[in-house]
Amino acid sequence: DSTDADLWRESAFSLWSRPVRYLAISREIPEATIRVMFLVSDITVVKDTDPIPHGFIAIDYCADSREKALRKRFICIKTEPRDSIVDAVGEVIILNKQKKTPRDFTLAGEVDGAAICFRVIVVPPTFGLKCSTSNSGKLALPPIGLYPHLSQSGSTPANLDQKQNANMFTIKNTGAVKLRGLDGVPFKLNPQLASKLRAPVVHIGLLVSNFSVSCELTD
Repeated sequence: DSTDADLWRESAFSLWSRPVRYLAISREIPEATIRVMFLVSDITVVKDTDPIPHGFIAIDYCADSREKALRKRFICIKTEPRDSIVDAVGEVIILNKQKKTPRDFTLAGEVDGAAICFRVIVVPPTFGLKCSTSNSGKLALPPIGLYPHLSQSGSTPANLDQKQNANMFTIKNTGAVKLRGLDGVPFKLNPQLASKLRAPVVHIGLLVSNFSVSCELTD
């Protein structure tokens, strides 16, 4: 509704040097946690005198100033491993409490006259995998050998020191038909490389992976 999304609203007599609180949402996946990634799956608001719901974590202080996050309220979030869920929080909005909760959104609760709502979306199958565009420059090296799925047992490496001048792709024999070493062998791309090339582009900015409250001081 185009109003300030401050979650610490003072009276009209406190216009100078008053604290404000804003939600800070991160959609990026840190490198340190990419192997065990957690997504926000649920959000709720409770009174600071009520017990924290099971499985939730209360945001009780600001991420930047370590001051108290909210007055008389706790925003609680539930995070779960990416591999164990099929949907997660994809969008968070703040409305005036008189406004009706939009379609497809869920009301988490009210804080100082503001209604916090969130929308759950389906987690893409490839979200957060190392083959995403954010890590495209760090592809794992393929297994040794042109055909890793074929057994290497019983094969003997060629002795390249015996014939330095011979063409490694052509076998020459006087009076015989010239044959190439790759004739009759079907070409097949390394399966690991093929899967990476077929992987769709994943836009990381779809899901909420971190949630906090920031503090600012207005003059």
